[in-house]
Amino acid sequence: YRTIGRIASLCDLLGISSRLLREFFFFAYRTTTKRYLDEVRVRRAQELLTESEMRIYEVAIESGFRSVSAFERAFVRLTGKSPSEFRSISLQAHEDENVL
Repeated sequence: YRTIGRIASLCDLLGISSRLLREFFFFAYRTTTKRYLDEVRVRRAQELLTESEMRIYEVAIESGFRSVSAFERAFVRLTGKSPSEFRSISLQAHEDENVL
């Protein structure tokens, strides 16, 4: 989540241009590299928000985002909820399961 921070780093590693990487990636996955990375990072963040007591900024960094604001924007864009809202809903659902 945190190791590939920039597409340029991956291109350097592979020895190809960023344009070529984006074209190959879109052909294979039908999404952009940025959106794919955001989706992977947000899924990881959802796990951390549900399973840990980490603070929001810690979840953001651990998930691979460079800032809390970038994390929150991506999280809301992909889930429709803020990280805090997601955590509250997840915790409530977990508590409701334990009651039954």
